[in-house]
Amino acid sequence: APDDDCPSCGHAHAPGSTCHQCGHYRRCSESVERTNGNGACGTTMDATGKEPIVEVIDKFLCIGAFEHTSNIDVLIKCGIRTVMNAVPACTPCCSSRDITVFTAPSDARDASALDLSATVRILEELHVRAERADDAFPSRVLVYCMTGHSRAPSIAVAYLMYSERRRLRDAVVALARRYPRGHTAVKIKPCDYQHLEAFEKTLFGENTV
Repeated sequence: APDDDCPSCGHAHAPGSTCHQCGHYRRCSESVERTNGNGACGTTMDATGKEPIVEVIDKFLCIGAFEHTSNIDVLIKCGIRTVMNAVPACTPCCSSRDITVFTAPSDARDASALDLSATVRILEELHVRAERADDAFPSRVLVYCMTGHSRAPSIAVAYLMYSERRRLRDAVVALARRYPRGHTAVKIKPCDYQHLEAFEKTLFGENTV
């Protein structure tokens, strides 16, 4: 039915169900969808039956864990065409001619840390491509780390800060709202949070509140 058309994947499947065409999971009710304040439904993709892939920005930015990269076919069904490894010290774990795989750039001063400024610029270019993609062939990006709890979410927070001009705390709250109810949600480690604080000062100046 037309009323069941999902605003994220464009296919007909009811809230609370998984799309049989692309594997996208639509978690929120119609009433929440229409009143959540941003015109879009927070969504998750049921890629493994375990931890969900969380769609942070509709039809573009997703975050997940190492386990989500093990099944290329599922990623493709979810419309994921690019995979970003959020841990420079680790080798990307998936390979496919149908999916572009790369590692987020590391900080020149600390190889174990991310260069968030360079990373968000890369995501900005990919976002433009995703917006130009046909609805039938979305071009989502999956950012992953080992558990999906800290490093990948920190990149998502940085991109929300950069692209939507959100302050750090506001960006963390916005990300948390995209997680399914009952999920442990955002668990950014102190070291990653410190990098986000430094990035916030880069974006908004030293007098950041």
